Amino acid sequence: MWFLGPNVQRLVDRKDVKAILRVLERGGRAARRAWSALESCGDREGLLQIQQQLADSLAAGLRDRDHIVRSNAMDWLARVGSDRCIDHLCEALRTSDDSDLRLDIAYALGEMETMRAEPALLDALGDKEPGVRRRAAGALGRIRAFHAVDALAALLRDPEAAVRRSAVYALSSTQNPQALEHLRQALTDPDEEVRRGAQSGIEYISLLGGLAGE
Repeated sequence: MWFLGPNVQRLVDRKDVKAILRVLERGGRAARRAWSALESCGDREGLLQIQQQLADSLAAGLRDRDHIVRSNAMDWLARVGSDRCIDHLCEALRTSDDSDLRLDIAYALGEMETMRAEPALLDALGDKEPGVRRRAAGALGRIRAFHAVDALAALLRDPEAAVRRSAVYALSSTQNPQALEHLRQALTDPDEEVRRGAQSGIEYISLLGGLAGE
């Protein structure tokens, strides 16, 4: 088990990106140790260099024929979290044929709360898979995409109630007063949860507007 313990630190010290990548791909405790060693190495310039190289290497895994490899690559790109990693994830969200991967990427980008992902998430609102549309809307809510109101409002006509629920949440989270008109229209939605979410969103945004006027 050559990759465990202090040997992981030596890989970091040598900036051996290929070996570090192999450790990350193995997963488990060794991968966690490798990443902890990267974060604590203290060499900011060296760490940035490693992150950039890892981003490009991991991005290749997003196109692997094995779904597990693709999933692991997505997970580590999200953990590294550099701008280059985000760009690779956004590209895969737009182009991957793997709907499960697109689903996971949309969720991961929301968890990262990065405005850099907003254009790709907006594109994903038109994904053919309702689960991807739902998660893309949720991610836009997480990043409070103030200018995404019109795109999110279009989802209020989605045939899937789960997508409409996510759209109502996201519209509320934008905190944009322009969302109020759309939320009022959602009060007549056939789904009770959508109607409740719309009412809560109206109250929330109206309260914020009142506080801002004080």
